[in-house]
Order: sequence, then structure tokens, then C-alpha cells
Amino acid sequence: MNMVAEQKPVSIYIPYALLVTALLSVYVVALNKIELKPGEVEYPAEAFLAPEFEMPTLNGGKIKLSDYRGKVLFINFWATWCATCKIEMPSMEKLYQRFREYDFEMLTVSVDKDLS
Repeated sequence: MNMVAEQKPVSIYIPYALLVTALLSVYVVALNKIELKPGEVEYPAEAFLAPEFEMPTLNGGKIKLSDYRGKVLFINFWATWCATCKIEMPSMEKLYQRFREYDFEMLTVSVDKDLS
């Protein structure tokens, strides 16, 4: 009994691989053309409040999460030793500049320094 399986040449799979690559490329391009504007996003039917927390600021004050109630709040936890965290800062600044007139606030929280 011959137990050797017949192998198909790899070249028959190339058209399928090219087709999948082309379809994925079209999908990615289509996703990049979708641009949501403030107010066009559907929000969940049931909203809930995030748990309250308080933390120190760089100038010795304190902020509370409830200080931002009614606003869209972007919270970014980062560290000074995190290279990718530093790389994302300019894009976060652009995001803030684009949406700040729509009650959008941004907090960045360094997790490697204890101010308390």
C-alpha cells in the first residue's frame, strides 16, 4: 500500500492568494475612506456612569472623574519608559485639537510616577 500523499504544486494556490490579497486591500481602502463626524456615532441604549476616582495633578491639585461629567473623556495611561506611548502623543494632540470644541477632554495618566 502506497502511503505517500500526492502533493499539488504550490503554483495552483497563487491565484487564490492574490485574490485574497486584492480583496483585503479593497476592504482596507474602503475602511480608510469612512470618516465619522461628531454626532454621527450611535451610542449605547443604556449608559452608565464610570466609578468615581480622584488623582493628583502635576501642580499639586486634585482632579475627580466627576469634574468631566457630561463630556467625552479620553483617558490615556502611559509611562515615560514606554516608547510607543511617546510615539502616540502627537496623534493624541491632533485628536484633541480636532474635537475640543465638542466637549471633548483628554487626560494622560503617567503610571510610573507617584505624586501622592
